[in-house]
Amino acid sequence: MTSQTDDKLVSVDEQSTEPQAGQGVIEQAFISTSPSNPLNAANGLPHYCKTELQDFWRFIKRPTRRLRPSSNAGGRWQRLAFFLFLSVLFYIVYMFTIGWAIDALTSITSDLDFSNLKLFAFAALIMAPILEELIFRLGLRNATYTLFFGPILVTIFSGSFFVTLGLTAVIVLMALVFEIQERYRARNGKSGHNFYLGRQFIQAYPKVFWLYAFAFSFVHIANHSFDDASGFLVIFAVIPQLVLGIFLSYLRLRDGITSAMSLHFLNNLLAASLIFISPDS
Repeated sequence: MTSQTDDKLVSVDEQSTEPQAGQGVIEQAFISTSPSNPLNAANGLPHYCKTELQDFWRFIKRPTRRLRPSSNAGGRWQRLAFFLFLSVLFYIVYMFTIGWAIDALTSITSDLDFSNLKLFAFAALIMAPILEELIFRLGLRNATYTLFFGPILVTIFSGSFFVTLGLTAVIVLMALVFEIQERYRARNGKSGHNFYLGRQFIQAYPKVFWLYAFAFSFVHIANHSFDDASGFLVIFAVIPQLVLGIFLSYLRLRDGITSAMSLHFLNNLLAASLIFISPDS
């Protein structure tokens, strides 16, 4: 059946949990084995954590947009709490290792302005969780968005006018080529072209996932100042955003955009708290 949200590019039902023909073995196994039951007394916390990590690792090895959602709100909130714990744990380890080395050995500094706490709180706790999730994660299930609209919004968000203009021109050209191909094949009585394009997108989805995850981290380079000698090292300063982006994308695909927004909000809240209570703040 044809998915209406993916317009003419994808001919699969996103919500179906049945394996599709041609689907990878890892993807089929992930869909069929992902737990949908929340934590309970019979399983226990260690079993729950182990299962969640195994599912997440399967996803990382081959990202797929067709994850089965949790069965209830309790399962979604437990997964949210689990990945919030992982995010904070990683950030603490990062601060005392790579973060410390960047501060001690390079000229890279943060440009975040903490002088106006109300404005900072609004930007970090309201704007970022909503706006960034809408740009980087909302369309991860939609082929039309991820191929056409998403890249334009990402470049607009990064603030590069000429890159945005050039990318928009390329995407418009791609859309015209697809439309011409479709009309030509329809005129000649050929079918299956849109299904083929949809299959190509599904097969290339891991690359799409990682491109959006890296784009999310790279736009945060603008939050730092550095000289030419330390320029290439700035990628290490946005490692927390890369890891967070992976967690957020997983939750968005698994439990929906509201779970990703909630994790983004809670992560920023705790990260800001760690910054303010640190000795150097």
